[in-house]
Amino acid sequence: ALLGQNQIRPVGDEVAAGVWMAPGCRVDASAGILGPAYIGEKSRINAFCKIAGATTIERDCEVDCGTHIDNSSVLPGTFLGMGLRVTNSIVSPGKLFHIDRNIEVTIPDNRLIGKTFHKNSLARMAKSIFLKDHSRKSYYHQPASRSCASITDRKSVV
Repeated sequence: ALLGQNQIRPVGDEVAAGVWMAPGCRVDASAGILGPAYIGEKSRINAFCKIAGATTIERDCEVDCGTHIDNSSVLPGTFLGMGLRVTNSIVSPGKLFHIDRNIEVTIPDNRLIGKTFHKNSLARMAKSIFLKDHSRKSYYHQPASRSCASITDRKSVV
C-alpha cells in the first residue's frame, strides 16, 4: 500500500512522495522521513529522528529523540526510547522481533521499548483516586507513606 502497488491507501494525507501522515500525528521539524513511510494517528516523532525504508509507525506511538527506524513496523501504543537504531524489525510494547534473525527479544526496561504514556490516562487515574465516589459517599486517597520522593546525595545537600 505504501508503494501504491494496490488499491489500499493509508489513512491520512500523502505529505511527500510515499510519506503518509494520519490526522493528529506530530513530527518535529528536525526529524527526517524518507518514504515509503506511514505515521499513524496521534503518534509523535521527536527531534532528530530518522524514519526510512518502508516503515510504518501505527497509532498512539512515540519515537523519542535521535532514534532511527528503517524498514520496520512499530505496532500501536509503542514507545521507542532515545538514540535507538531499529532495523528490519517489528516492535510492540516491551518486545522486538528481528525479521532477519528470526528472534524475539523481551525488553523489560520501559525507557527503551515500552507502552506509550498518555496524560489523559494519568488524569483519569488521579480523578479515580482523589475525587469523591458519589455512590459510596467516601473519598479515595493515596496514603502519605506512598508519596513520591527523590533520592539525593547527602553531600550535595547544604
